[in-house]
Amino acid sequence: MIARDDEFDEDRKARIMRVAVPAAILAGVVGAVWYFLHDTAGIRREAPPLPTLTATLPPPPPPPPKPKEKPPEPEKKIEEVQKPTPTPKLDAPRPVTINGPAQAGADAFNIGAGEGGGSVGTGGGFGAENYERYLTSTVQSAIERDDRLNHAVFRVQIAARVDQNRRLHIRILQSSGDPKIDSDLISLADSMPALEEEPPGPLEFRFAVSGRRPA
Repeated sequence: MIARDDEFDEDRKARIMRVAVPAAILAGVVGAVWYFLHDTAGIRREAPPLPTLTATLPPPPPPPPKPKEKPPEPEKKIEEVQKPTPTPKLDAPRPVTINGPAQAGADAFNIGAGEGGGSVGTGGGFGAENYERYLTSTVQSAIERDDRLNHAVFRVQIAARVDQNRRLHIRILQSSGDPKIDSDLISLADSMPALEEEPPGPLEFRFAVSGRRPA
């Protein structure tokens, strides 16, 4: 009887082991899986870094070309129309005589023959052009009477003015080439007596005189 009980116990243990061992293995597997899932769920996994995209911008467009500057317009020259200056009417030359030796006829300056100490016209006065002719003839006659100059050959351009006392003053514009002749001519003008004819104004008269050897 006892032997049967032991055999029954052994058989029962064997049946229990056949059921318990697989159940324990399954429980271990399930526990391991649950532990793994539970353990990894609490770990924060970092997402892999996203690739950085570098945007390459196109180069800026070139600046617009500068507008071409217009060349400055040439200045228009306004031509001034000059009105013709009215020519003053000149008084007709009047016959005059020169203090000098008597001469026959009249010369190119409408100068009458003198009789030593003669006179120069009276009244009215000369215009500028005629007064210049009068001065030319007066100085030329004085040269022909002067012993320092009446044998010399020369030509001189002079400027002459007459002061308020009617005294003649000259300066040399174009020399004769001989300083002595120039000096003698200035000395001659300074020594001349006062002119009997008034100038038409405070003007300067320019003319030429010359000397030549007598024939």
